Amino acid sequence: MVHKVLIDEQALGWIKDNQSKVEEDYEIIYKVGTEPAPKQGSGDKTIGRFCEEKCCNLITGDYTAYLDILENSRIHAIQIEKYSADKAERRMYLRHCSVLGRFT
Repeated sequence: MVHKVLIDEQALGWIKDNQSKVEEDYEIIYKVGTEPAPKQGSGDKTIGRFCEEKCCNLITGDYTAYLDILENSRIHAIQIEKYSADKAERRMYLRHCSVLGRFT
């Protein structure tokens, strides 16, 4: 099981109210804009490369992020699920780490 997650830029406001849930699910939490995670404004390809290199899942409000991530030749498949259970204005999605077609 993956024990690391990256919080995408679109989810930074959401994480403030949901930090405890994410901490229950993950040992290491990276946040876009905080070292060593990608800088704010980084594109989906950069986010995908970071997740591949660190083998971490991604929490994002951008359900189309997988389109650019799939351009990474080492990523052959992406598993996406709804992550937030609340009725937030914007649903959060969890993208599972998968390298060379294997979900971890």
